[in-house]
Amino acid sequence: MHDALFYTFSCPNKGHGVKAHVAIRRDTLVMYYQGELVARAQAEEREASYAEEQHCYQFYFKAPTRNGASQTLCWDATHTLHISRYLNHSRKRANLRPKLTGLRIAFYAKRDIAAGEELLFDYGERSPDVLKALPWLKE
Repeated sequence: MHDALFYTFSCPNKGHGVKAHVAIRRDTLVMYYQGELVARAQAEEREASYAEEQHCYQFYFKAPTRNGASQTLCWDATHTLHISRYLNHSRKRANLRPKLTGLRIAFYAKRDIAAGEELLFDYGERSPDVLKALPWLKE
């Protein structure tokens, strides 16, 4: 799908969000998360420095290595203008599912999505310490 099919909006308590201009059918590739691909250590350093800016748009994921193990990488979209960085979280109302395709994060529609509906995915955070510090991740 093309970025012109989506728009950002002011979202109370979250800053911005993304809505669909048109209806999207279930299992449709909606968009890719875009940013700079960085190793975990570099991403964590950046995340600490972003705390001062109060805006951080990072997507951590595990990628397979050639020897069959895995490594944690991060797509850092903090300094990009791509709309994917404004996709918000919801456990209960998620209508997108992220899927690792190579080293890219693709978002597919979990179900039919109506025009004007906010695009949401479950960030997948389950750490009790993180959920205590950020209770909105339980929503």
